[in-house]
Parts: sequence; structure tokens; C-alpha cells
Amino acid sequence: MLDYLGLCPRNKAVRIFSIRANQLNELMADQIVSKREYLTGKVKHTEYQLTDIGETLIPIIVALNDWGENRLTQVTLVKTFNK
Repeated sequence: MLDYLGLCPRNKAVRIFSIRANQLNELMADQIVSKREYLTGKVKHTEYQLTDIGETLIPIIVALNDWGENRLTQVTLVKTFNK
């Protein structure tokens, strides 16, 4: 039953890879990241890098991270105070 629902551990990695691949493809389509593939010997490597457009998102991501860290501190203080 778990396998049918896609919850079997062996399927989880495949689903996560598929989701991440879809998200990376969307980011490339929106020109936020670029993809570079190259060989080292017989090993294929893939690199993703922010484009110039993607780099304009860095201040927004930093601000969102700061907000999250501040919010986490507030929630922790409230939980400690209400014990």
C-alpha cells in the first residue's frame, strides 16, 4: 500500500529528484539560473549558477532569511515565556 501511494522510501528519492529537476527547469526557463554541463574524464558534471537576473534576487532572499531568523527568535521567546 505504501508503495502504491508513492510513500515507499525507494520512491522518495526519485520523487524529490523529479521535483527538483522540474524546479530547476522552471528557474532556467525564467532565466534565473543557468546550467553548465562538462566532462571530467568519463564523469558528467552539472553546475547551476545564478544569472544576472537571478543575482538581483539576492537582497530579497537575504531579507526573507533575516525575517525568518527574527521570527524564529520571537517564537522561541514566546514559547519560553509561556511555559
